Amino acid sequence: MADPGDSGIDKQKILAEIGAVAPGEGGGPTSGSAALPASSPGLLGGGGLSAMAPPTLPAPAPAPAPVVRPPQGRFARHRSQIAGLVLVFVGMIWLALALATHERVPLGLGGGCLALALAVGLGALLR
Repeated sequence: MADPGDSGIDKQKILAEIGAVAPGEGGGPTSGSAALPASSPGLLGGGGLSAMAPPTLPAPAPAPAPVVRPPQGRFARHRSQIAGLVLVFVGMIWLALALATHERVPLGLGGGCLALALAVGLGALLR
């Protein structure tokens, strides 16, 4: 049974044009790249295979250069030890003030400064 809409259409000719095969040869293309010759218009109406080629991806950006840091100076290397010494000095002043005035507030401040100096010194040793 033939469909009424198929009258007058040569199916072999259409299949040959789709498969880029001459009429009478039979068979289809062996690979997807041979389906359309370069001179035939693409599906969207122009350019052949170049119009149907997938878009190219941009080249990856180069890796950033490593950061070069200048060597640390003598002060920068020993700043925690210097901070510990300053805290010891301040704590001793508060303790001397506490002994001279017989007050508890300077005693607490001096003890806190000395405890903090001890913590800074231990942190510097454990590094």
